[in-house]
Amino acid sequence: MTRLANILEDGVGLDWAFFAFVLGLLILDLAMLALTIAVGVLGRGRRRFLAVIPAGTLTGIQLFVIAGGPINLATWLAAAAAALVVPARAPEPLTAVIS
Repeated sequence: MTRLANILEDGVGLDWAFFAFVLGLLILDLAMLALTIAVGVLGRGRRRFLAVIPAGTLTGIQLFVIAGGPINLATWLAAAAAALVVPARAPEPLTAVIS
C-alpha cells in the first residue's frame, strides 16, 4: 500500500495519496515495534538479542532520509552474521519402535 501510494503521490501527482502513504508507514512502524517487543520479551537467553533486528529496521525506516539505507544495511548484515554464528537447535530425530 505504501509503495503504491508513494508512486501515486510523487509519480502521478495525486496529493491525496500522501495520507495512504502515511497510514501504510504507521502500520509498518507499529508492526515492527510489536515484533521488537515480542522478541525481546518472549525470547530466551541470547535469542533476545535478535530483537535488535526489527528495532534497527524500524530505526532505518524512521531515519531513511538522513541515514536509513546504511542503518538497514548494517542491521541486516549483522542479522546474517548472527544467523551464521548462533547455532540452531536441531530437533530430536524421530525413532520408530518396532515390536
